[in-house]
Amino acid sequence: MAVVARLPTLGLEQQLAPATHKKPIATNDEVASILKGLQLDRKFFLSRLDENQTKDLMLKENTEAEEEQASPARRRMSRMQTKVMKKTTCRAANKKTTDFDIYLGESLMPVLAQALDSLCRQVNRMQGQGDLLDPKVRARFNPLTWLAQQLLRRHPKCSKTPRRQAIYANFRNWADLERGKREMLRRRDVVQDVFEGFVLRGVVQRVDLEPVIAAIDDTLHLDGVLKDNKAMRSAFHLSTDEPDSPCMRRGSVARRGREDFFSKGGWDFVQFWKLFAQVLATNDVVPASVIQRGLQLQQQQALLRSEAEAARKKEAEDRRQYEAEQRRQCQEYAELYSELQENSHIQSILTESKVLTGDDVRPGDPGYEFEVPPNGPHVTLLWKLLILLGFDKLDKTKQDQKKPSSPGPGVELPEIAAKLTSDADNSLERTDSNGRPRWWDDELASAWTALQEIFHAEICDGVVEVGVLEKVLVPSTGYHMLRSKVLEEMEDRQDVDDLDVSKMSRQVSAATNTGLSRQKPSIETLCQRLGVTMSRMDWLHRLFESFLQPDENDPDKAPECHYPEAPAAIKKVQMRALMKELLPNMEEVEFEMRFRRIDTDLSGMVEFDEFVTWVREDEVRVAGAAPLQKMSFEELAVVYSESVELITYLYDQFQDRFPPDERDNYPQNPKSLGKADVRALVASLTPDMTDAEFETEFQMTTFSQKDKLEFDEFLEVLPLHELPDEIREEH
Repeated sequence: MAVVARLPTLGLEQQLAPATHKKPIATNDEVASILKGLQLDRKFFLSRLDENQTKDLMLKENTEAEEEQASPARRRMSRMQTKVMKKTTCRAANKKTTDFDIYLGESLMPVLAQALDSLCRQVNRMQGQGDLLDPKVRARFNPLTWLAQQLLRRHPKCSKTPRRQAIYANFRNWADLERGKREMLRRRDVVQDVFEGFVLRGVVQRVDLEPVIAAIDDTLHLDGVLKDNKAMRSAFHLSTDEPDSPCMRRGSVARRGREDFFSKGGWDFVQFWKLFAQVLATNDVVPASVIQRGLQLQQQQALLRSEAEAARKKEAEDRRQYEAEQRRQCQEYAELYSELQENSHIQSILTESKVLTGDDVRPGDPGYEFEVPPNGPHVTLLWKLLILLGFDKLDKTKQDQKKPSSPGPGVELPEIAAKLTSDADNSLERTDSNGRPRWWDDELASAWTALQEIFHAEICDGVVEVGVLEKVLVPSTGYHMLRSKVLEEMEDRQDVDDLDVSKMSRQVSAATNTGLSRQKPSIETLCQRLGVTMSRMDWLHRLFESFLQPDENDPDKAPECHYPEAPAAIKKVQMRALMKELLPNMEEVEFEMRFRRIDTDLSGMVEFDEFVTWVREDEVRVAGAAPLQKMSFEELAVVYSESVELITYLYDQFQDRFPPDERDNYPQNPKSLGKADVRALVASLTPDMTDAEFETEFQMTTFSQKDKLEFDEFLEVLPLHELPDEIREEH
């Protein structure tokens, strides 16, 4: 009972009964008394938290002066080490392995406080009963058992009373807000990346602070919780009457002059973060649940962006293959056209009005002088012509390749290969078993009948005559137009399935025709493709407009860019001035190289989509490109706080993913590993990393501009702190 005697000294309210009373004092609502005496409010919740957690996150790293005096290699290592530490902390926070004091304050403290208060009351009641209490009851009483029962009964999962449910809900909300403070403070590197996207000449103008905060909100997918917070807007002297200010909407404000973007003064990141973090620490700005929901949206968008990028690359590859096929077909048609013009039987149809019926007419038969032979090289040429015009079913070689015959019993594979080769050759030359060319049969006549219907011949009977033959024998320059006409007409015919026109050719042809009149991508599409927030895209659009030159016919009117419907363009002279503003030390040779890369349509001017792509790619080059000298294994070990043996082991695993005849020579001559191989390697080392998490980390490392990683970049994607213990024990 010594333990029980000390319990009332915990500061909990007690209902002590005088020793003279023979019966305990009855209470009408003991639960209300407990809750009222405990005062389970936010002050109680905050008093149980570790205050040093937030203070440590608020402390500014005083390493800038040291970095200025350090060597370039040391500065690079220091920046990389800071980045790695912040990424590890952020990932640990997302997996709920930190903030244990908040977990205890949310899940344990309110239940434990009620259980201890209830235990003290029970002890006091037993003391008040005195000798009236049955000695057996007193002997059986165990304070630990009593406390355990109370913890189970008052657990949030078992609580059914509205008062206790409301208390637990309050604790969950307070814990959500406190976690949100810490997780926002942990995302200092994300905030800095967004802030630097608005930097011109080393600072951000005060008028651009609102787009910066909106861009942070968009980057973290906070759904306006951050940018609409009144405390945040008041601290930065932003408009509090209309949180969703019209200036955040593109085209709703007047065009800004160039001097507005490059005026003196402004904010650097140290100033911005000091005030930004102070507001986060002293106010309820962003709950952790909103951050977690934004993280899930970010991972989903990373997957969608990866799929869209893969689809674009596949489309580009299909287009290249189609164009190569078009060139091959055009070359084949040019050669075939020459052979057709030189063939005597074809010329007799064109000049002497003879016909090809397919009938085996012999000398002396009626009409013999008006017909050409039903077989021979001229039939083979016409067969090839029909295939080039879109009648793919006539090409038996392709059909045999699509449906290879299965080997029968007792047939050796070499014999099958020889037979297939022989069949393909015979199909290509269209010769029979005696070596004679193919006859003009019903299959060819049916295809020719379709041509006659397409060109509206008077009689559609499959007979080759001068009228239709002249229309299909066009110079090679008109071949593609002729083929497109045939394919389009046959697609509309009801018997298109019987003629088996190549569906792939129709689809790619339609895609190509559509691509000729392809419009500019929308602002939303650019944001998704480049991973740029809408707020920053609006700011870049206003910056782009500030460099437009007025119209010579109306110099007083400020030029505007109505992208994508009516995009404006910056001339090369103005583009040189803009680049000089952003990169004063840029040489003329470098400008010429950059401009050729930017001007994708070779127009000599830069439109907004080309301008934004250039800005994003240069950010990748500055932030994501490798330094002139790669870090050694020893330096990487210092950066990641790991042993050199572990880094070497990971490099061996990275090296094993290359083909046997290809070797990586990191750091002198590093090679890149494909994205699929990187994903497989990461999965083998850290199986718990999901595809969405991998896509997010991969895009943060590469900015979706490449599909390969070098070894040091691979380490940025790999969550080293999640490596299995057996790997660490061995290395």
